[in-house]
Amino acid sequence: MTEIDALINIAYDTFVCGDIRSAEPNPYFAKPPYTPFAMNDAYPEGAHGIYNAQGINCLRFRDKRGSVFTTKENAVALAESWNI
Repeated sequence: MTEIDALINIAYDTFVCGDIRSAEPNPYFAKPPYTPFAMNDAYPEGAHGIYNAQGINCLRFRDKRGSVFTTKENAVALAESWNI
């Protein structure tokens, strides 16, 4: 593993939470509709957040403070469930 790979893994572990059961829109920014977005347009399959109506990433996780990104699949599923 290269140094850059290690840094990417640390960043991913810090800001991404795998347990979507604890995901929720931040109550201060809970303004539907919700839209998933890629953290980095160069990596459209990478980490994703969820925009609210104002274009602010409103994703948060109760079990991991500071985490605001998840996988593309999770972001799409969460946004769909929150928009109902």
